[in-house]
Amino acid sequence: LYFRALVDGLFTGESRSDEVRESLSAEVKNSGLEAMYEKLMKIDADYAKLISPNDEMRITRALEVYEITGKTLSESFSNQPDEPFLNSLIIGLRMERKLLISRIEERVEKMIASGLVDEVKQLLEAGYREDMQKIPTIGYNEVINYLDGKIDESRMIIDIKVNSRRYAKRQMTWFKKDERIVWIDMELEKNAAEVVIAAWRDFISDRKSR
Repeated sequence: LYFRALVDGLFTGESRSDEVRESLSAEVKNSGLEAMYEKLMKIDADYAKLISPNDEMRITRALEVYEITGKTLSESFSNQPDEPFLNSLIIGLRMERKLLISRIEERVEKMIASGLVDEVKQLLEAGYREDMQKIPTIGYNEVINYLDGKIDESRMIIDIKVNSRRYAKRQMTWFKKDERIVWIDMELEKNAAEVVIAAWRDFISDRKSR
C-alpha cells in the first residue's frame, strides 16, 4: 500500500473522522478484532485479503473510509487517475518458492540471534505495548506472546516464520496484479544487478525518445 501511494499517489477525498474512529475502536473492544476483520471481508474482501487479520490499524482504517465515503479502499485505489503520480521503472525480484522460504527462515533466525527478544523487552518496559499490538509488525507480537508466557521459545520462532511466509505470499499476490512490474527471475539471472541496470538504461532511453 505504501508502494502504491508512492507510485500512484494517494486517493483524494475527506475520509477521516475522530467520531467514526472512536466508534470503531469501541467496537473492536466489544466485539473483538476477529469480528471486525470478518466485517471488512464482507465489505471489501479484496483489501481484507491483502492485510493481516491481526492488523487493527488497517482494518479500522478501511472500515472508517467505508463508513465516511460509502466506498471501499479497493474502489478508491481503482479510481486513481490513469497517469501515475511518478513515471517509474518498477522492478520485481522473484525466486523459486523453496528458496524464498529458506531465505525467510534464515532471516528469522538472524533476527532472533541479533537480539529481537531484548528489543521487544525494552519497548514493553518503555510503555509501548498498546502501540506495538495495534500495528502487528511481524516478530513483535510473537515475542510478546512468548514474554507473556503464552507460548514457548520454539513456538515463537515457528510463528514468526509462518507469519513471515504468509506476508510474503500476500505481497506477491498484490504485486502480480501490477502489469507495470518488470520481473527478474533470480535463479535464471546470474547477475541480477546487470539486468536491472540494462532495464534502467532502456527506460531512460525510451523517455528521452518521446
